[in-house]
Parts: sequence; C-alpha cells; structure tokens
Amino acid sequence: MKPRLYTQPCRLAAMLLALLFPVLAEAQEAKWELFYTLPSTYTFHITKEGHMLATDYTWDETGGINLSTDGGQTWQRTDVPNYQYSDIIEGNGYVFASGMGAHIVRSADGGQTWEVLSYARALDGLVAAADQDWTACYAMAFHKGRLYVADFTGGGVIYSDDEGETWQNTDTESMSVEIDDGKQGGKMVENLYNLVSFNGDLYAFGVYCVYKLDEETMKWSVVRSDSNFMAVSAKLGDKLVCGRSVMNQAPDAHFLEMTADGENWEVLPRPEGLIDNDVRCLYAEGNLLVAGMQSRGIYCTDNAGERWYDISAGLPDYVQGEKNGYYLSPLTMMADEDYLYVAVFDAVPAFIRNESGVYRLKKSDLPVYTGIETVQAEGAQPRLSADGQQLLLPEGCTGATVYDLTGRVACQAKAGAGTNGSLSLGALAGGTYIYKVQLGARTMEGKFVKGSTR
Repeated sequence: MKPRLYTQPCRLAAMLLALLFPVLAEAQEAKWELFYTLPSTYTFHITKEGHMLATDYTWDETGGINLSTDGGQTWQRTDVPNYQYSDIIEGNGYVFASGMGAHIVRSADGGQTWEVLSYARALDGLVAAADQDWTACYAMAFHKGRLYVADFTGGGVIYSDDEGETWQNTDTESMSVEIDDGKQGGKMVENLYNLVSFNGDLYAFGVYCVYKLDEETMKWSVVRSDSNFMAVSAKLGDKLVCGRSVMNQAPDAHFLEMTADGENWEVLPRPEGLIDNDVRCLYAEGNLLVAGMQSRGIYCTDNAGERWYDISAGLPDYVQGEKNGYYLSPLTMMADEDYLYVAVFDAVPAFIRNESGVYRLKKSDLPVYTGIETVQAEGAQPRLSADGQQLLLPEGCTGATVYDLTGRVACQAKAGAGTNGSLSLGALAGGTYIYKVQLGARTMEGKFVKGSTR
C-alpha cells in the first residue's frame, strides 16, 4: 500500500503524540489490502517455518504453487507440475497439496521443492480410466496420524499410512446415494467437499450427506442426510462450525450450524438482513469466527453469531463488471500473529480485470463486541502508565483481565478494594488489547494499544 502523506499540522501533531505517549485507543476500521496478486488464487497456506504458499487455479493449467520465504516481500513459482491445486495441509513432517488427475504433491522443506504422488490405482474399478485425468481432490485431513484424501468423482475417501506413497480405499458402498434426476438416476458414490477430524472421529461432508468413519471396518455411517453442500468448516473452541457453499436464499435456511458431538447441531444466527448464505470459507481462532461469502462479503463475530460485523471493506465486489455483490469468491483463510489472510478467487480472465489474489487484514483492526456495561464516570477508566508498561487500575477495582483480539487471556491481576492497583504489561507484545475490570458488582470493558518495546 502507498504511504499516506500527512500535510495538515493537527494530524502531524497527533502522529507525534501517538509515538511519544501510548494512549488508550479504539481499533481502526477493518479494511483489507491486496497482499499478493495471482490470476485465479485458490488456496493460501503458511507453513510451520513461516513460508507462504499460494496456488493459482487457472483452467488452462498454467497455474501452480507460488512460494515466499520472506513474509510475502518476494515470491517465486515453484517447479511443481500444474495440477490445479485446491487444498494444502501440513503434518507428519510434510506439506501436502491436492490437485487434479488424482495427483497429490508433497514437500519436506516447507514448499520449496515438491515430489508428485498419485492415488490413481485406488480409483481402478471406481472411476473410468478416461475420467481419472479430470478427477479432483478438494479435501484432505490427518486423522490419528494417517493421511486421508477425498476424491470428488466417485473414488470416495482414500487413505495412506506411508505419507502418500501407497493408498487404500475406505468402503465406497456405505457412502453411496440413490440419485433421482428424472433421467437415468441410479446409485453413485458421494461427491465430497470436506474432511474433518473432530473429537476422535473422521467426518466426510458430501453434496447430500454427512458421514462418520468406523475405523475398524472402514465403513461410513450417515450422520446427516441433509448436508446440501456442507463444504466448509472451522473448529471454534470445542465445537465444529459448518457452512454451505451453495446459493441459499430462503429466509428460513440455516446460515451456519454448530455441533459439539457430531450428532446434535445448533443453528448460529445469520448477520442481520442477510439472506444469501453462500459460505465459501470459515476461519476460527479463540472466540473469533470469520465467514466469507460469495455474494455478501466477509463477516466476523466473537460471540457465536449473537452479533456480526461486516468487515468487507477493501475487498473487490464486482459481479460481471457491476458493483452489486461478490463475484470474486473468498475461498481459504489463514492467519499469522498479526494478519488475517484470505485467498480471493476470480473466474474472469486476468486480462479483463486483475483483482484476484491474497488479501490481508490487520487483526488489530477487527471490531470486538463488548455487550456489557461500560462505566463512563470520569476517572473510573483504566489508563496506561507513562512508559506504557502498566495498566493503572481505578480505585475500587477488585479484578482485571487483559485479552488479546482472539479472546485469549494475556494477563490478569487482582487488586484490593479501595486501592490503586496496576497490571504489568511488560510481557505483552505491541498491539491492541481488550481489558475487563471489575468494580464491585459492575464490569467495564475497553481497548488499549500497547506500543512495541525495543
């Protein structure tokens, strides 16, 4: 982004004061910036080494996997073959990327070099040889140390005990469905969009049903027969949240659903006024849940949907040249310590427009819902010490807690009633934090920005 030039004296003075004296402050408006441009960006991943990977899903198969080892400052195209990669996961010492034609590629050095693997032999008898070049794998999962992949065109779920060298089939008959399309109809193996290891079980999400694996028999049982494209999910604390990647404009249609045991589900409230529930990606961290939709932008909540915030500012919102909704689909989300990233896919060729890419948003700019009484009496609010290393607590404080923007407790302190206590912030990194302070029976909440220490 281009730096802003502050020419007005008052704004310049405000900047200088902010540098010299840490102050209590509200978070800024959430706004995304274009971080990295690719013609048809599909997946973004940050490895355990901190390497960044972005895949380019072009229909002419000229895309591939792109790598940055310096935090996104520079990028290079890896030498992996172009198999239109749609999912990346990491485990057992490898990074795996799934592609077209029954290909899985893996890297042992954080995405710098790759080797090509194939599960095509596991498709024999299930997918015709002529169709195997066009099959896709949209989902992978590690479950109890074993790698599972979901084939989209009839292969079911396949697994490997040797990091992709060889493959075996789970039972496909148990995840077959009867199709009544008014024409030929018949039985078919589910088209699979999502695999999740949750609470000790492996779940597969198809177009029609949700399944759970019996690992002794390698057969699947139907958990739900109303999946209707439950294609995306995120783990929010000890619960699993799922969304449907399909146009869904009925007023009584469920926006997101959540389960703690895989059997019983509850509906999360949708953002106010939102009808089109086409959820294409979900991300959760702490109590933060972010949902990205194809036609209504990106929203976040920190209280399981009781209140949603529209955080779409800065993202492209064109539909075939008209500014009336999202045609560019947010497909994957990931985060590091400071930023939330989203891969935005565009099916329109880059020579027509060039807005597909990886976008990022500062976590410190995310809005946070307080939902409790804020004490406004003068002198009652906590304040930072002159050196910015102490949160000075008001008289009568009986307890204080500081949280980071994901809802994790950063530090706590108790102060005796009637005393002026303080809470040390010396161990905290620079950034925006939320405080909750007890004043007898009352609770007040606010935010402050701690400067970085050198």
